[in-house]
Amino acid sequence: MRLTKKNLQNEYQKYKNPASEKEADILKAGEILFGEKGFDGTTTKELAAKAKVTERTLFKYFATKQELYSRILSGIVYEVAFAVQMVKLREMLEARKTKFADWYLFMMKDRVAMARENRHKIRILVTAILQDADFAEFFGKVWKENLYEPALDAIRYYQSTGEIRSDVDVETYVRTSYSINISYLLYRFVIVPDLPVDDDAELKKILHIISQGILA
Repeated sequence: MRLTKKNLQNEYQKYKNPASEKEADILKAGEILFGEKGFDGTTTKELAAKAKVTERTLFKYFATKQELYSRILSGIVYEVAFAVQMVKLREMLEARKTKFADWYLFMMKDRVAMARENRHKIRILVTAILQDADFAEFFGKVWKENLYEPALDAIRYYQSTGEIRSDVDVETYVRTSYSINISYLLYRFVIVPDLPVDDDAELKKILHIISQGILA
């Protein structure tokens, strides 16, 4: 499938409005298994068993495993990039009515809550970005337009208020900040999801490092 906003939107509508409860169960099973085991590590037999349907019923709704995976991935991408997550995060980036520290913690706590509720979706999305160059390029363009540019504006705003030093290179800071923040979410909900962590305390420590640096 060609990656366009329109094509993704069409798949998203099918993803969000399955034709029956059985199709909904198959989509949910796919999210969980593709998230846990990846595309290659998941069999149609496992998908059918997880959805509590026969393989024959599975193929009635999705002719191939690839078709099911594409439906789920398209739904996740559109939800993240256009329908819900990026829209919400962009609104946060553009809302600068608080001090920088409060603004940063509010955004990150919201991202942690989102990631906790959508762990399998994040794994599917990250895997697609790492394994498919065309997909990574498409998603990167969406990210740059919807998140990178607003983040630059936000940091420039906090420079104008005097909360961030004027000599800080804005683009370098934003790239570094995104790297740290995304790495934290991947660590928490993809690499070691069961490790007990006090997210509020950790985010405050990250903020302190970002704000104060590490050199004595």
